[in-house]
Order: sequence, then structure tokens, then C-alpha cells
Amino acid sequence: MNHREGRKLRVVSVIFLAAVVCIGSCTRPPAPRQTADVVYTGGDIITVNDSQPTAEALAVKDGKILAVGAKADVLKHKGAATKK
Repeated sequence: MNHREGRKLRVVSVIFLAAVVCIGSCTRPPAPRQTADVVYTGGDIITVNDSQPTAEALAVKDGKILAVGAKADVLKHKGAATKK
């Protein structure tokens, strides 16, 4: 095998490896959403965020805020055992 053939083989190998990595990462399912322990809805929630002073809903997991915002977005964190 001469220098040119060896270089060509390395280039093809790198392209093949890149394609395998891309296919593996592109077909991976999205990460599952965390499920809240409690979701609060039904009233204005006052935040301390000047750009979003109120919210429609709040999701809590393990005593920490998981999500805050529009009711439809926050309810995506509701699971079978989530209290409302």
C-alpha cells in the first residue's frame, strides 16, 4: 500500500466513523420530562422575575420549582402520581 492509498483509506475511515456517530446521536429518543410531585394551577402565581411577573401554573419536585409559566406547558410535567 503506497502513501496515497493509505491516506485515502484514513479519510474514508474518518468519514465512516463520523456518519456512525451522527446516526447514533440523531436517532436517540428525547430525554424524558421530569414528573412533578405537585402542580399548582387555578390562580395568579406571583414571581420575582420582572420579565414574567405572574404565571398560570407552577410544578414542584422534591421541594424545588421544576417549572413555572403557562398552564399548558407546566402540565406537561404532570404524571400519574402528581397531585394537583
